[in-house]
Amino acid sequence: MHYGLIKKRIQKIEALSSERAKIPKPLLSGRELMQFFNLSSGPKVGNLLGLIREEQLTGHISTKEEALSFLKDRLDTPLEN
Repeated sequence: MHYGLIKKRIQKIEALSSERAKIPKPLLSGRELMQFFNLSSGPKVGNLLGLIREEQLTGHISTKEEALSFLKDRLDTPLEN
């Protein structure tokens, strides 16, 4: 019947799955961040998570330790919200 269409759809799904598998998992969770830096939940935590995620995806950091060091340096100076 529509074997060709089904096959193409399966190939697209497989391609998307393999691309998604290439995206690394976040280095830190919000909970870990709050515990390590003694922060309350709020926009600041989200901003910090966004910073480390950007650094991770651009290849500047790749470990939890690097992420914590990166954030420690940023927390020693005022952050813009």
